Amino acid sequence: MGHYEHKTKEELLEIVCKLEKKVEGLSSELDSLKKGRFRERYSTRILDALPDMLTVFDHNANIVELASSPTTNHVEGTTSDSIINSNVKDIVPEEAYESVRHNMDKVIHTGKSSTAEHSLMLDGVLHHYENRIFPLDDQYLLCVAMSRRRLRWLRSMRPSEVRLYVSIR
Repeated sequence: MGHYEHKTKEELLEIVCKLEKKVEGLSSELDSLKKGRFRERYSTRILDALPDMLTVFDHNANIVELASSPTTNHVEGTTSDSIINSNVKDIVPEEAYESVRHNMDKVIHTGKSSTAEHSLMLDGVLHHYENRIFPLDDQYLLCVAMSRRRLRWLRSMRPSEVRLYVSIR
């Protein structure tokens, strides 16, 4: 406090104004950090709650992470651990890979999300999926793969039914 003794009233008021602005900035930064903590604390639970397969891969189609619950993995012959660091072309049939790869290339080229379809055998039954790919940054993509059957069912519902379905899950 000693170095404020020789300040004028105007100089002290200016210092107080600057300090008030600094406190206001720190308060809003603290609010942001608190919000971030919720996101950090619940992000895994949120991802695990989704019924769709969320996969992060690089531009070469190498799988970096299975972001969703391990139970969402619909690539036969793989586990949630073995799928990581695999290349999509090595774990799915060529036709499915070509669909995903074409969709990836479109997203990489345009910088916008894109949707395509692919089919995979799972437990001896052919399943059809919609893959929606989003750019995460200039290195990674997020692929959300949803069962076409579930998608048709959701699209057939009225908005009130969708809200009810979401609320009881």
